[in-house]
Amino acid sequence: MQKPINYLIRVSSPWVVLVGCDLLLAVVAFYVGALVRYDFDLAIAGTYLGAVFPRALAFGVWICVGMVSMGMYRTRQRPRLWELVARSIVAVTLGSLAYLLFFYLVSADITGRGLLAIAMLLATCLLYTSPSPRDRG
Repeated sequence: MQKPINYLIRVSSPWVVLVGCDLLLAVVAFYVGALVRYDFDLAIAGTYLGAVFPRALAFGVWICVGMVSMGMYRTRQRPRLWELVARSIVAVTLGSLAYLLFFYLVSADITGRGLLAIAMLLATCLLYTSPSPRDRG
């Protein structure tokens, strides 16, 4: 049986913490996008969208998939500023496209172009400006 302290060390590895922080930032970006799009009332957003949290979580997961596909979580990379900006933009775009495909192919629910555009813009800004190990260099 594994000791609890070894489990905590593995869970708190920098990669897991970074993905968790980026997931949280993407979910927050989706919620803020929903608030901005629907006049700062989540009840109205819930009327148009249905449950907001599963959509926000799915958006966050797909953004993290886009970040992984762009190599944003490599521990030995030392990106330049322009490279970090370009990778962040492409990662959020790929993640958003994957999110769209997921919801349009699997579910009949619609998120909306306005909300998705706001969430993409906010996610790009939040993920780029958040302090993280990616910024060392």
